[in-house]
Amino acid sequence: NLDPKELVRAEKDLKREFPSGIPSCGTDALRLTLSTKSHEGFESFRLAQSAGAAQRFFLQDLCDVYIEFSKPVLYSAKNNVRKT
Repeated sequence: NLDPKELVRAEKDLKREFPSGIPSCGTDALRLTLSTKSHEGFESFRLAQSAGAAQRFFLQDLCDVYIEFSKPVLYSAKNNVRKT
């Protein structure tokens, strides 16, 4: 969705800032952060914040990981059907 000039600039900036690539973040750290944010919202009666954190975890993390892990299985099943 970026302008082509902006995309080139962003790629150059990323290579300059992270020459070895962006370091990975473990799933445990991500889960801890999300559960902490959800718990903070629940404890302070900000239920919208708590529900939002839970929804973001479910939709953006859990579902995305499931879909990405399912792709090889689905694509290999599709190839097996074509071969038979």
